[in-house]
Amino acid sequence: MKSLWYAVLAATVALSGCGIAEPGTEDLILANPGNPSSLEMHHSSQTESPVSNEAPDIQEEPLPALPEEYGLLCEAAGLMGDPEASVQVWPIEPDTGEGMRVPDSWELRRSVAALLADAELEKLDKIPEMAAADGDPISIQIDLEEKWTSIAVYPLSESDATNPGGTYLEVGGSRPVPAEESASSKIEDTTFPDVEVYIGGRALYDQFAALIGQHTEAVHVNFGGKATILRPAPDASETAAIENAMLQIGDILLLGWRDIGQTDRYWMLEAHNVNTGEMLYQIPLGDRLLTRISPSSTFERFDYCLFFQDGVLYKNSEDPSVEMAYDLPAVVPAADQMGGRQDGGRFDLFGDRLVWEADDGVWIANQDGSGAQLLYANAAIPQTLAPGKTLQVIEPRLLCEGTRVAMTIYDSQGAADGMENIGFVLCDAEAGSGREPQVIPFQAYSQPQGPIKDRYMVLRNQEETCIADVQAGTAELRRLPFNPVMDCQSYDFETLIYFEQQSGDRFTVYRCGADNPDDRSDILLKGDVWGALAGVTQQYAVVKGTDADGEWLALVEYR
Repeated sequence: MKSLWYAVLAATVALSGCGIAEPGTEDLILANPGNPSSLEMHHSSQTESPVSNEAPDIQEEPLPALPEEYGLLCEAAGLMGDPEASVQVWPIEPDTGEGMRVPDSWELRRSVAALLADAELEKLDKIPEMAAADGDPISIQIDLEEKWTSIAVYPLSESDATNPGGTYLEVGGSRPVPAEESASSKIEDTTFPDVEVYIGGRALYDQFAALIGQHTEAVHVNFGGKATILRPAPDASETAAIENAMLQIGDILLLGWRDIGQTDRYWMLEAHNVNTGEMLYQIPLGDRLLTRISPSSTFERFDYCLFFQDGVLYKNSEDPSVEMAYDLPAVVPAADQMGGRQDGGRFDLFGDRLVWEADDGVWIANQDGSGAQLLYANAAIPQTLAPGKTLQVIEPRLLCEGTRVAMTIYDSQGAADGMENIGFVLCDAEAGSGREPQVIPFQAYSQPQGPIKDRYMVLRNQEETCIADVQAGTAELRRLPFNPVMDCQSYDFETLIYFEQQSGDRFTVYRCGADNPDDRSDILLKGDVWGALAGVTQQYAVVKGTDADGEWLALVEYR
């Protein structure tokens, strides 16, 4: 096992993408940021927070000083003494401590500094290759403008050769990198910070654990009536775990979730009243792989449908007992997880048309599988998009009343920069129509989002969003502000919803227009708790989080 520092650092500096959610006719793409642990905070410049969580009161007496030879550890203690700094401490056993937090206070800062000042520590000359931890670390992060330091305090097992049964401290820090220096440096030189390692007696970890335990408190969300709180799937390990798993129809919000804590995946569909948060009903889906929830106008009795890997289930949002099943015909190959690719659905169905992905390209047929023919071959993908790579078209979508098909160009070998999706192919559903397929190149990390308003598809990366107009066969690129702790989504391409996590327990949700995406004057919601932007419907911004009462969704109306 490599040094524990790098495991913590990998979670700490991970960046979350900024993108647009699917603004379908009645549809929503869930841009799920995942379910990060309390260690997954980002090192970034801390802007002044408009939320109510205040910084510690300034005290006249300075914090205890550490010996200068401690280097980064001394610097960390010094930063804690600055009232402008943001100090975040995570509870013991963060994986089981959901809904708990350690609020910043001057008393906490002083106690931490006192423990460090009184500790008998030995600074190691180099980071050991192995460190046998005996439990979860106590993690402390201090941010001040563009400077940060972090301290991870581990209990060592009796088997650790460096300090059996003792305490292991890994301290990291960074400094602003001038533009001219950054341009001439290797990426890894600026990505990984300076690291120092210290060892001490086991009593030091026990003292830290007792201190953090005294300052840990339960979190109960309360937005003062500014948001409707939903309590979905109280027994699930992860709520809304798939993209495309949320859909608003009138006053009903449909939410799909899976319990990934089970050996066999267990899926559930829930319906909530958006005005009261009341759960209207639950529909167990068993272990079928749910890929998306979409609105439906094919049949009068059904207003939405659930897409699985092996078929479609048409449903009525008002009456959960009304449903009709469609099973894929034998001409469609058995489902394949495509070597671990997060699959958004390998086929699509509209009226009497069926399209699906296969090993040699995308096929089209009648709903019952008759008249099957190859619509677009993998061999037809221009190799100039990724020379030497094996490319394929996946996840076909029927748009424009079933007359056009959009499919994603996928690099099955995986790009070095992680951008596996590298564009769209747009073509007519009628083979031999005379209109040539359009190829729209665009590299993106995330899977495609759409159909949007039965006409658009979206890909995004950290810098740009590609909006493909399937009807016209054209694409528009939009550049949106990017920040590692900010997420941006939209339903209609005109109103943008920005979510910003200022620190581990403070967030703000903003509304702005597409013509002024940097505007932060219109605040929709503020919270003193960790959260994430789960999605945007035609009426609500949906924020997700966990408190002492379990998973929650906050619906804040933006129009």
